[in-house]
Amino acid sequence: MVRNLLAHLDQTKVAAAHLVSTMLDADDLVRSVCAAFGLPTKGTDKGSLLADLEEYLKSIASKGKRALLIVDEAQNLSPRAIEELRMLSNFQVGDRALLQSFLVGQPELRRIMQHHTMQQLRQRVIASYHLGPLDRDETERYIEHRLKHVGWKGDPKVEGDAYEAIYAFTSGIPRRINLVCNRLMLAGFLRDAHSLTAADVEVVAQELRRNWAPSCRPAKVPDPRRTASTTVWTNLAAISAQAKVSARSRTPWMNWAIPACTAGSRVWKGPFPHFCRCFARWCTSSNRSPSRVPRYGTEERFA
Repeated sequence: MVRNLLAHLDQTKVAAAHLVSTMLDADDLVRSVCAAFGLPTKGTDKGSLLADLEEYLKSIASKGKRALLIVDEAQNLSPRAIEELRMLSNFQVGDRALLQSFLVGQPELRRIMQHHTMQQLRQRVIASYHLGPLDRDETERYIEHRLKHVGWKGDPKVEGDAYEAIYAFTSGIPRRINLVCNRLMLAGFLRDAHSLTAADVEVVAQELRRNWAPSCRPAKVPDPRRTASTTVWTNLAAISAQAKVSARSRTPWMNWAIPACTAGSRVWKGPFPHFCRCFARWCTSSNRSPSRVPRYGTEERFA
């Protein structure tokens, strides 16, 4: 979503920086912000970094451009880092702020913002918006939108009950929809299916439930022979899938990929080898727990 936003910004009017590593303290945040704007940070103390950043922001403003800082996964910021971010909004020329911050995060960001210690920060918020889950009809349109962007023309046909099953399992959360459809499309390709039904979705859903369910058995040391055989099987599956692609005409729905989740974004389109790599990583990874399921989140924009 953020990458799509950056791709559509007018570079002649906006100088944007994207901060993706947010497990930071206050001093590290300042250094990361400077680095994101392309300023040298090595061997420079915090005071000098702030001075250099202010000078850079003034130069941007003198050219008639706005400086925008996008902080992804903002719920991971420490309280001191959030306070430092608020202090950066004090850079001004006259009554105009030199830096605008746009915070994107999971629902935890909402709870952080509502804490009594964040009163001063809330006073600087221009606008905020919470992206909720999709309803059933929106889920169907979302899936079809993404399929059409990769050349889908109705093959495979996604039956109405499949949409119902996807919505029931994902609760309309786009990242979960992406995950289910990724597995569903891969399974459909491997068995050369031209129709996807609720039964197919249920098979994928049961597989995901098993991976997310906590194990009741005591931990065991992995068997190297089993790990090796799993890796070999995964590699063979990937090679077999690649061979199928090269041996016959490739259908558009094989291209379903999950790197982003913004409506209208063409970065969703990706080559099928991406599936083989994801499939191999999934097969050899440890069991997933519900806490690792991506959740759709909250956006906060600051002056």
